[in-house]
Amino acid sequence: MRKYPSTSGDLFQYGRSLPALLHELRGDSLQVELARLEWACHEVSQAADSPPFAIEDLEILASTDPSRVTFILKPAARLLRFSLPVHRVWLALQPDAPADIVVDLPLPEEETRIVVTRIEGKVRPAALAALDSRLLEAMAERKTVAEVEQMAIESDPAFDVIRFLASILDLNLLAGVAVEVPA
Repeated sequence: MRKYPSTSGDLFQYGRSLPALLHELRGDSLQVELARLEWACHEVSQAADSPPFAIEDLEILASTDPSRVTFILKPAARLLRFSLPVHRVWLALQPDAPADIVVDLPLPEEETRIVVTRIEGKVRPAALAALDSRLLEAMAERKTVAEVEQMAIESDPAFDVIRFLASILDLNLLAGVAVEVPA
């Protein structure tokens, strides 16, 4: 507690340093990664709500130069990378997990990309394909729709943009779009 004292009167912030502490204590990598995922879930559960994605935003996408449009991700979304598929353990430990769910330990070492979001008040971590994750990171960095599309096509000429947009809408990740007004 001396090394990681509370820096806020907001008790919701009090577990922020647990992953770092576990790492310093040479905790098992699964424990460290689970603590990171749990903290992201905590942040998402406390994040501000935003209005649902509006159909008008799709019309803007269809009718505006994509080099002037950026996607806006919801504040209740976190993109994470792990060295283990820790989301499997996290999901198995939830009170509403199916009783027959099995997670083989030790987990295989494999880069795993996760998005944590909130849908209808429930926190939901979901695995992402590497390219989908990179595109979401670009959106979070406020890259334009044209830049995101170019990244996708350069990485995979057969990339299915409709599937990608449908999946991020299903995951409740988009808050809307912003259009740059010419000067």
